[in-house]
Amino acid sequence: MYSEQPLNAFEMVVELGLAIDLKSDYKIDTFNPGANIVIVTAEEREGGLRRVMENNEDKAKAKEMSKMSRATATGGGSSYVESCASGTI
Repeated sequence: MYSEQPLNAFEMVVELGLAIDLKSDYKIDTFNPGANIVIVTAEEREGGLRRVMENNEDKAKAKEMSKMSRATATGGGSSYVESCASGTI
């Protein structure tokens, strides 16, 4: 059901540089209840959030990506044009 999440995480962290990697070396064996399951602790999440909040370069990247994303959904943007063509809007 959520099989694309590791790929999405990789894209956000490595390709776009818009996220930080808390743990990406995990494997979940859903068919073996006794398998090792990696859990991200509250302290690790807090540390990750602090790193994001304190890094101005990452904030600037996120703002720029937000502007570009909004531009695609407004009049004349690629997503807007596609939605109009398909009759969604």
